[in-house]
Amino acid sequence: MLTTPANTPFDDDLSDDDTPKFDTRAAADYLTGKGTPIAKKTLDKMRSVGGGPVFLKIGPRFVRYTPRRLDIWRINRTRIVHSTSELQVAQAR
Repeated sequence: MLTTPANTPFDDDLSDDDTPKFDTRAAADYLTGKGTPIAKKTLDKMRSVGGGPVFLKIGPRFVRYTPRRLDIWRINRTRIVHSTSELQVAQAR
């Protein structure tokens, strides 16, 4: 297990050479195929402002995502609602 600079535990799937890794376009295609439509440019923006999936960055341009990290991010964004009124209440908060 790796540790981030803040000493928080960090699974090593990002550094595991056997784990498949996607570039940004492939990550967007992967998420879209899983039912979470997202554009490459949206992932690019989220890397800059935050709110996107965890990624691996080596050097100034090499960015990769793992399927596991994309799935975790996708699942954490999913809400189960029973009616559209629940969505309106949640958005008002």
